[in-house]
Amino acid sequence: GIVVGGGKALVEVYQELKDTLVSDNKEVQQGIDVVVQSLLVPTYQIAYNAGFSGKDVVKQQLLQPLNFGFNAKEGKYVCLLKEGIIDPTKVTRQAVINAASISAL
Repeated sequence: GIVVGGGKALVEVYQELKDTLVSDNKEVQQGIDVVVQSLLVPTYQIAYNAGFSGKDVVKQQLLQPLNFGFNAKEGKYVCLLKEGIIDPTKVTRQAVINAASISAL
């Protein structure tokens, strides 16, 4: 399958997880926070690499409705599916799994 690209799928995962993953163990919580925050990095980096403020784009991405996100080539917010900005689901899922595995080291 496919998911919206440009880091938007990871932004959606971030929004689902940020307030739900909680641990009483301070060190475990720090690890959780690192992994959850890392979900925003691809969007930041895509924007930055295209000459835009990664911080501003991430803020705006968090406000966009489902399937809408930043088209770095055009510099505007669009329906990512309609524009063909997509990623393979398997690749996106594996990236999250790998990030979580690395944080456990």
